[in-house]
Amino acid sequence: MPKAHSDEEVAKLRGGAVDNFANALLKDKTKEEELELRPQATALAQQIEEAVFALSNNQVDNNYKQLYRQLVLNLNHPKNTRLRARIWSSELTPSALVRLSPEELVPEEIQNVQRVHQPPPSEQSSVPAVSQSSSS
Repeated sequence: MPKAHSDEEVAKLRGGAVDNFANALLKDKTKEEELELRPQATALAQQIEEAVFALSNNQVDNNYKQLYRQLVLNLNHPKNTRLRARIWSSELTPSALVRLSPEELVPEEIQNVQRVHQPPPSEQSSVPAVSQSSSS
């Protein structure tokens, strides 16, 4: 069983997560905008972290850390300006953000490339239907 974090360790980890989320949200901003928007970015980051924490049953465990990493990586991705913009515009709430699938977090450009390289449903492997015939 993994070692539980002390309250102090949890507070430090969660505070670091808020800082990293805020920095990711400010990625596209100029220095002047960053100074002006830092309080709003921190408030949004706090909401995102709280949603991650709630989704992880109010624990800083492996699920929390995995979701945190996934979100920070995708929010920091240089081509993910649309995701950041959706958060800033409130089109995407923090609670909705943390529930997006990994595929939905990926930049649109990469999603489009993945769609092009996916075989059509008719070519994907499937189990053929088995007909049952009654024998008398």
